[in-house]
Amino acid sequence: FDPSCDLDAAVASVAYGKLLNAGQTCIAPDYLMVPQGQGAAVAAKFAVAMAKLYPRLSDNPDYTAIVSERHHRRLSDMVAEARDSGADITEVNPANETLGVSDRKMAPVLVRNAGDNLRLMREEIFGPVLPIVEYGTVDEAIDHV
Repeated sequence: FDPSCDLDAAVASVAYGKLLNAGQTCIAPDYLMVPQGQGAAVAAKFAVAMAKLYPRLSDNPDYTAIVSERHHRRLSDMVAEARDSGADITEVNPANETLGVSDRKMAPVLVRNAGDNLRLMREEIFGPVLPIVEYGTVDEAIDHV
């Protein structure tokens, strides 16, 4: 993000693109890069934007299930690995619904401070999990990509 951008509009657009088909599109972003020190604020804005898009998940026909139980477990394992490594995890589940492998629904998850060695930073995610990566300079952002 350019610090001078309309952050609310940018967040709303990226949230829509990430959560379309529960993140199961080939054009869904696998991570979001933000200027150093803005990760928490951007994550908070994302949580609000995601909750506005999908206030309910389990019975919402616009929020699709994960394609298979195996893929649901894969995504859950990625989030668990990040949590176990000390990453900051924010699950966006506005109605506090119980979701799981059996219904294949998964609440959107924001991940901050994830190490580059984690699966969610090395593999295509293909689901509603969005790592937020902070950068210091544009050159650092380019090097990361």
